[in-house]
Amino acid sequence: METGCLFKGKSPGRPRVYDDNNERVCEVFLQSPRKSVARVSRELDMPKMTVWKVLCKQPCFKPLNF
Repeated sequence: METGCLFKGKSPGRPRVYDDNNERVCEVFLQSPRKSVARVSRELDMPKMTVWKVLCKQPCFKPLNF
């Protein structure tokens, strides 16, 4: 038998939002800033929360909470 630790190692955490996603989302909203997050997420084939997080981190795009 091999010896070693049976405990699960530390998980790497949540995946990061990559710069190419940031650029794609910003490009779409610069072309038409009144689009909804849901519509952009469908167009770019990425989750709504990813689009929302990208917008929240950009200084010129701050989504409104209604």
